Amino acid sequence: MSGMNQNRKRICCLLAALLSLGTLTACGGGDTAPESTGGDGGSSVQSEAETGDGGVLATPDYMNEADVFPICKETETYRIAVVESTNIEDYETNYETGVLEEKGNMEFEFEILPSADLASKVQLQLASYELPDAYFGLARNGCTTFTTTNALKYSEASGDGQIIALNDFIEAWGTNTKALFEKYASDGLEEMMTSADGNIYYMPGYGPSKINRHANVFWINTGWLDTLGLEMPETTDELEQVLLAFKTGDPNGNGQADEVPLSGTSSNAGYNIVHYLMSAFTVDNIQNMYLYYDDENTVHFAANEDAWREGLRYVNRLYEQGLIDPALFTQDLAGLKQVATDAEDICGGFAALGLGLVTAGAGDEVNNRYNYCEPLTGPDGTRYSVVAIPTAQSNGTITSACEKPEALFRLMDYMIGEECSTLSRYGKEGENYVAAPEGLESLYGDPATIMVTNSIWMMPQNTMWQNMLPFVNDIHNNGAGYPPEADTASEIKNAAATDSYMATEPDNTIPQSNYTLEEAEIVNECTSYIQDMVNEGIAKFTVGEWDIDDDGDWQTYLGELEGAGLSDFMECAQAAYERTLA
Repeated sequence: MSGMNQNRKRICCLLAALLSLGTLTACGGGDTAPESTGGDGGSSVQSEAETGDGGVLATPDYMNEADVFPICKETETYRIAVVESTNIEDYETNYETGVLEEKGNMEFEFEILPSADLASKVQLQLASYELPDAYFGLARNGCTTFTTTNALKYSEASGDGQIIALNDFIEAWGTNTKALFEKYASDGLEEMMTSADGNIYYMPGYGPSKINRHANVFWINTGWLDTLGLEMPETTDELEQVLLAFKTGDPNGNGQADEVPLSGTSSNAGYNIVHYLMSAFTVDNIQNMYLYYDDENTVHFAANEDAWREGLRYVNRLYEQGLIDPALFTQDLAGLKQVATDAEDICGGFAALGLGLVTAGAGDEVNNRYNYCEPLTGPDGTRYSVVAIPTAQSNGTITSACEKPEALFRLMDYMIGEECSTLSRYGKEGENYVAAPEGLESLYGDPATIMVTNSIWMMPQNTMWQNMLPFVNDIHNNGAGYPPEADTASEIKNAAATDSYMATEPDNTIPQSNYTLEEAEIVNECTSYIQDMVNEGIAKFTVGEWDIDDDGDWQTYLGELEGAGLSDFMECAQAAYERTLA
């Protein structure tokens, strides 16, 4: 491509990006992508790279063989874009930075990106082709520019050529990557990371620990159960009777009818009690647009099916009896916290991702009120938990500006290994954690692998990057133990809930759909409207604004979904499923 055309392309893309700040797209995938700015080992010459036996890329002269450290024979300099964080005092002097530079025999030149309006900043760089060698930690900060689908816009294969595919690097030097693909095959880790064109464009941020799987756990006031002589409910009918007793039996003993049997908020699906209740009737996949598949590999949308209607009928019955907080659809998380931690002990139960996320700071008396209730069995025997299968986020992407990407990939492969991921999550061994003493149990009751002695997670510090880079937190998240004096009461309850919730996970949800660019255009246009319509239906049928027993009202709801583009969305969802998972 001539210099004039190259400049024209850059100017046009920059203008497009300036006109579309705040969107998820920079310049679209035109027919003429700019030439790679990479030098030796850059993505533009990857297909021409010397290969070893079996077609695997040969190790370039500047780099040591796989699994040999340091990675580079001589010091190499890389320009790395990272995201500002109030919990990381200084990337330049951070202890983990030193570890990474030593492992790689590298020097980093940092470009600190602002966390505010992060996506727009990245899009401007992509449009102008003024690129760092790599981006780290974008998805950790909510930036979706390089998701499995969106990465296609910027790839050399189908987009504008700003980022490179990693497939050949994984095959040649991805020791940790390939091991993790095998370990998490049942969760489809490799499939999650593979774009519709068959390429992988990022290294993951991945948290497959047990506690991350359950997005909606029911926490019931066991003090009230004891006061009223009630058993823990196991079915939807039993819960209804328990809630009626909560409402009428004065379980808080203050002589007032101030009890709120069930509270929650609809501002976040993890705190909306309706989703816990619906899972006794059908698969409620809040993670990916209520999608599930059947034995014929047909993709279904649960929120327009008869089982969904039956669930809403039950929810409406509870609401009509005054058993669900009328503020469910108007209060935010702060409002839920106020109800759940009220000094008068007025709350009978709520849903949350974790108990401490609602009760933190309220003291032992409040924490002791609640314990988890297992998933309920519905009228036809259905019994599911609301599962959120951990998905891989795009936390490390190499650009076409990188002249020696092989070594940078190898460093990212090191990052997702146990040694670096433990550092990124817990800090220094001997200072922030130690090997677990014999007999110490993890929060899950299994033998602990480490003991956390000085937690600095989510605190300002200069020891670690707090997962602002590729990471995989698995064994030590599941195996972390704590000294006896540590305040882990709510975490122990969270961990105890996981066994029953894992046992009732539906095995036919679709955690993530990887679309082509054409499909993504359709999906992005309609999904927010579909989600809004589902939320509106839940609210209106619950409070009785629409009559769940009225076929006309139900058809109105179905018509609204269709008008939002449900049929077109489902065609894309079916195609994506067949391409990647079926």
